[in-house]
Amino acid sequence: MIDNQENPFQHLEEVYFSVENERSRLCEQRKSFWKMFVLVNIILACASFSQAVFGKDCSEWDKLSEEQQYRLEYAYNYGKPYNMGWTMSSLAWQESQGGLYRVNIKSHDFGLFQINKTTIYNILGVTSYWKKQEIITKVVMDDALGAYLALDVLQHFERVHKGDWKKMVMSYNIGNKKDYKSLKKGVAYYEKVRYYYHQIKQCSNFN
Repeated sequence: MIDNQENPFQHLEEVYFSVENERSRLCEQRKSFWKMFVLVNIILACASFSQAVFGKDCSEWDKLSEEQQYRLEYAYNYGKPYNMGWTMSSLAWQESQGGLYRVNIKSHDFGLFQINKTTIYNILGVTSYWKKQEIITKVVMDDALGAYLALDVLQHFERVHKGDWKKMVMSYNIGNKKDYKSLKKGVAYYEKVRYYYHQIKQCSNFN
């Protein structure tokens, strides 16, 4: 039945618009689907990129000897009660390759955490010549003393930078220096420590 006598094609128009509306609805559904598809793929790509950057395959971790891994676990356990476990373990890897290189003659850094001699003397209040020699020898061989000094440095810079982990890690390497060259060095150092941080979290069984 035609409702509008003046428009005999009213019924056909209604069918046409109904079909068009259905087409529009399906088109919008397809667009939504493809938007979601693209978004999911972007997320997956980002996840894959992160895994590649942080060594999900554990290849670097697997290259370490049992002794090196043990030293990194020691560093982790020492720092854990202070919420510095992963950080100290990462620093021990970056600084000495887990205790493989304990003496840096050029920079005068020593031990598992490569603490600079001036920092050692200042923290421990050492002034006499022979006592300095004794302390340096102990730091090289005694990981507990090295860990105590490293934690002291980290907690100092944690306070200075108000908990900013990146700045704290950078300062462990460059101290209070703020010139462009030092900051550039500090950022590069931070990226290495961050890489080791993720390797250890993903590949070790530390808990």
